[in-house]
Amino acid sequence: MKKLIWNKFSLFTFVLFFTLFLSFSLQAQCSLNDSLALVAFYNATNGESWTDNSNWLVPGEPIEEWHGVTVNGGGCVIELFLPINNLTGEMPSIIGQLSYLQILVLEGNNLYGSLPSQIWNLSQLKRLHLDDNSLSGTISTALPNLT
Repeated sequence: MKKLIWNKFSLFTFVLFFTLFLSFSLQAQCSLNDSLALVAFYNATNGESWTDNSNWLVPGEPIEEWHGVTVNGGGCVIELFLPINNLTGEMPSIIGQLSYLQILVLEGNNLYGSLPSQIWNLSQLKRLHLDDNSLSGTISTALPNLT
């Protein structure tokens, strides 16, 4: 009987450890990939001149503390909310690498050019607000593929 209890305890410990490992692994991967994408976005849109760039690119500051960034429990960016914030430039294609992004609000800025086709890779995207910018071009036929 004692051996059976030990085996159940060992199995429980292993499952718990494995679950925590996968969770931390996903969080580390999301944090790394998403932070690189956000840094490129910041640089491409003249982040130093944003109205509010609180905590962006501050060493040791996690991305969930960056102004306008919301992450899920796994550390993946799910919302980028930067309306009327003096973003200037073309939207970089790397935005399409924020694979868990659900909400993208960049209205009322100085973004120009056409939307990068990679934005349609954002299969989790539910809200997209880009009005009051100087964007041009046509909307991709991939738009209907989004949920």
